[in-house]
Amino acid sequence: MSGDLLDADTAQGTADRIRADPRLRLDLAMTTPGERRRGAAHTVLIELSRASADYARGICHAALSTHAHMRSSLAHSVRQTECMSSPWPLGSNPDAGDLRSCVSRLMVAEDARWTADVVQSTTSLPDVSAYVSLVMGHHFVRIAYEGAVAVRSTNPDVGVPALAALLEDKYAAITARARHATKLLDNTKKSYADVLLDLAKEMKTHHEALTGNSVWWARRWETDLGIYSLNGTMIGATAPISYRLGFNPTETESISGADLSAVTNEWGGTVAVLSAAALDASEPAPTLTFSGVRFTSRDVLVSRYLPSRFDPRFAPEVKLLMLLVEGDLNTARLLLPHTSAGHEHAVFRARVVTAYHCLSALRQICDTTKGLGSLSLRALRSLLSDAPTQRLLSAGGAKVRNRSVHYEMSDPATVPDLARPMYGLVEAVYPRQTFEGFDADIRATTERAAEVLAEWTA
Repeated sequence: MSGDLLDADTAQGTADRIRADPRLRLDLAMTTPGERRRGAAHTVLIELSRASADYARGICHAALSTHAHMRSSLAHSVRQTECMSSPWPLGSNPDAGDLRSCVSRLMVAEDARWTADVVQSTTSLPDVSAYVSLVMGHHFVRIAYEGAVAVRSTNPDVGVPALAALLEDKYAAITARARHATKLLDNTKKSYADVLLDLAKEMKTHHEALTGNSVWWARRWETDLGIYSLNGTMIGATAPISYRLGFNPTETESISGADLSAVTNEWGGTVAVLSAAALDASEPAPTLTFSGVRFTSRDVLVSRYLPSRFDPRFAPEVKLLMLLVEGDLNTARLLLPHTSAGHEHAVFRARVVTAYHCLSALRQICDTTKGLGSLSLRALRSLLSDAPTQRLLSAGGAKVRNRSVHYEMSDPATVPDLARPMYGLVEAVYPRQTFEGFDADIRATTERAAEVLAEWTA
């Protein structure tokens, strides 16, 4: 097989059309400074998120539309195969290497198309798109980062040079920073103490930006933390989301110090390119409804809110980390199911990543509080010692997590099965485990962990 299925002229022509498309030039000024309510903690990020989501929608729509020509060309350049899932020839007896390459590209395209569908389906739902961008944005960044790595692979059966040529990486450092922040305490670039220090700084930044702005007698009502809820259940908070994605409440047209429109332009373009990784000629279209989804926001003051959450002996930054974990778990159990129709593999991978990193973070928090005891801590320790959690955090569970994040597979012992869910990768990397069993473990532990955190009060 060869990844170089597009000639240079076609690739360059497609790139030029993407860059020249007038729909890419969007107006970021959705709100003026006078319309922002200083001190409304949730409002600043919502406005920033709406602008970011508007850019992402515009970029994805224009780029995906433009890539229709590319997909049409690709469809004519490959042969029909006996592998119905694969748009490039595997032959009648594909070896394990062929299957690994096939599945690598399929997963890149599946995750990118899931991202595009979520983004496009919220076009007419501005309130939904704003919240979804905030609480699911770390998944989108992960897919853009890891997908670009795969498409640029030097393995000719995984990498697609013609697509790689369309990728831009001016803001690669920002993408990488956001990508690594999604790992929570599994980020090898930062220690547990480093993460807590970052969260403490984030709280300080939000407090200084959003308080002290009212007349003296009204300052008792000021807030510095926005809480986002889905149908009454907390799914995210402003300070931890800002830490993860690189937002700043005082610079609402930037992300990690760079221009918001330019960064989201690059991310949207990357998703568009990755959607063609499986050389699929069909054009993505919005299919998700988000029916029954109601998002709400409320503002609180950290110094009043956090003392009532979790263990009173925990430092505020530890509690903020736990708030981030709680939001991720609830997003996985309550919001991701609304995005799964037609994207079951992509959503499964997102749930695996969420459960693994959240449980790993909770385990590390517990390890640092061995001398403490309370009913809620005992409930958390019981959860972490249960068999389903142990299976998820085992060496086999870590391998499933890796296959849900990194697309290229180099281990010759990994033999996919195209007839199985997730292409048989659960069974391939975790002996004596099945997709169905692993999926049940994820659902059970996610529900139970969310319940433990929700019922944990000081």
